[in-house]
Amino acid sequence: MTRDDFLHHYGAGILYHYKGSPSQILMTLYPNVEWLPWKFSTAPRQFWSHVASQRRYMDWLGVQLGYRGREDWYQIRKKDFEDNFGGPMLRMYYDSSPSRCISAVYDDFVFAPWRFQHLAKDFGKKKEDLRSMLEQIEKQYGFSSRDDWYRVTQKQLVDVGVAALLKREGGLVRVLRKVYPENQWDLARFVNAKMNQNDKSEPSQVQDSK
Repeated sequence: MTRDDFLHHYGAGILYHYKGSPSQILMTLYPNVEWLPWKFSTAPRQFWSHVASQRRYMDWLGVQLGYRGREDWYQIRKKDFEDNFGGPMLRMYYDSSPSRCISAVYDDFVFAPWRFQHLAKDFGKKKEDLRSMLEQIEKQYGFSSRDDWYRVTQKQLVDVGVAALLKREGGLVRVLRKVYPENQWDLARFVNAKMNQNDKSEPSQVQDSK
């Protein structure tokens, strides 16, 4: 129901009373109905500004997408928001970035930004982001020293979801040199030559800006 529906059916007075908000009219007059505010053509004023409202929507969205756990959110796409009434929230509060939205709304879970299908366009610009990523990989694979990077395979990088990001950043060696400049990295010691270049066989990963 839209404002025009009220105006065309002599409802200008009640519309004015509720500050031009059809959703507020319905939610106030029919409080026993379990309304989903995001489904209205225009959500109630300030609805999206509350994190609790965003969380309620995200919980609902997860059900619609068949998600069963936090790990499933790595699959989320911008289109999933647009197709399910969440586009305005994503644009207004998260610069159209699904990963930023998920990380903010579900702050009880530590998400790895590089694992999202849509990589945040600014991730990797800060050295701290890359350092966090490398340290997580080191922990996951049980590195005992930085020399263990020489033995990392392309498959391992794909498995942890960083191959596309490394490709964007110019390859593993370039990232290692940026994050750990104190190490003298010997290209000849890397087990896989593809670590040092942008290999076209690496899986593609879409940036949020597209």
